[in-house]
Amino acid sequence: MKEEIFQFKITIIDSKPRIWRRFQVHNDITFQELHGIIQEVMGWLNYHMFVFQVKKKNILMSGADASLFGEESPYGNEVCLYEMLNRVGQKFLYIYDFADDWQHGIVFEKRLPVKKDMIFPVCIDGAMACPPEDSGGIQGYYDKLEINQWKGDFDPHHFNIDSVNTNLRKLDW
Repeated sequence: MKEEIFQFKITIIDSKPRIWRRFQVHNDITFQELHGIIQEVMGWLNYHMFVFQVKKKNILMSGADASLFGEESPYGNEVCLYEMLNRVGQKFLYIYDFADDWQHGIVFEKRLPVKKDMIFPVCIDGAMACPPEDSGGIQGYYDKLEINQWKGDFDPHHFNIDSVNTNLRKLDW
């Protein structure tokens, strides 16, 4: 396996304006580690279950009941990115919080060489705030925004890339 950096763009499906992030990671991390990175770059709080859907295969969070998804569903801590992602442009799905059903489309945008002294993972761009946890999925979120449920405590347009990258550097695997 050649050591590389993979660049992804993740977007919450049906968000308008788009809630998205662009980030880079080492190609040898596991899908479980990718989940942790997504939690940080998006702004989720890691309260709920998740699943990746890659090449018509479910990749489950560690400890999930595999019988709910089918016998051929590996756990995220058993599969590295380079094992499932082999072409730029490849798309896959990340679903977080099965009750709210936050669906995220992910595009494998680039393969990059590893550069000395660069710190990964890193978020390089993005737009809009992540919806608060347990806000009812995309429609519930927009309904709550419309009635101003958060009373000024939440700015849907705010995205702080510096804060995201500070949190990414604190990840401890």
